[in-house]
Amino acid sequence: TLLELRLGMAGITDTGVQRLAEGLQLNHSLRYLDLRCNSLSCDGGFYLAEVLRRNPTLDVIDLSFNRIQDEGAVHLSRALSLPGCGLRALSVRSNSIRTEGLLSLARAVKVNASLTDINIWGNYLEEPVSQAFHQLISSQRLLPDRTDVTAYEADGRVFLAEVSNSLDKH
Repeated sequence: TLLELRLGMAGITDTGVQRLAEGLQLNHSLRYLDLRCNSLSCDGGFYLAEVLRRNPTLDVIDLSFNRIQDEGAVHLSRALSLPGCGLRALSVRSNSIRTEGLLSLARAVKVNASLTDINIWGNYLEEPVSQAFHQLISSQRLLPDRTDVTAYEADGRVFLAEVSNSLDKH
């Protein structure tokens, strides 16, 4: 049975991930899906959210260095927030995600107890996002070695800095 699928830098587009998602909805053995460095947009996020809704066995999805933006992140967040979603780790590094999408992901982390690892560096980390992730980290809902950001305060404002944590350890 297929446990890992590594398709990083494979030139996959939204159409390709749509076809892949159709197959993954029927696959209940895959644990690790690597789609780093492809050409996925918000539509790709939508298709992968559909997979998460129907496939409880996925543990790790790496979407680093795509373009899922806010809309794709919101689709993923909605699926992650559903009861029964067992995803444990998600990387959306460098996906042109702004405040709406990142806050949506922070809310998903808050409600999904199985989602313990999330990487968000390289997106638009404005102050509301910094505050949300600072709260997740300071409340220990998100452990410092389970994300690629750390919060710090300067001049009364909260910012995020990059730390070296990747999904490769999974």
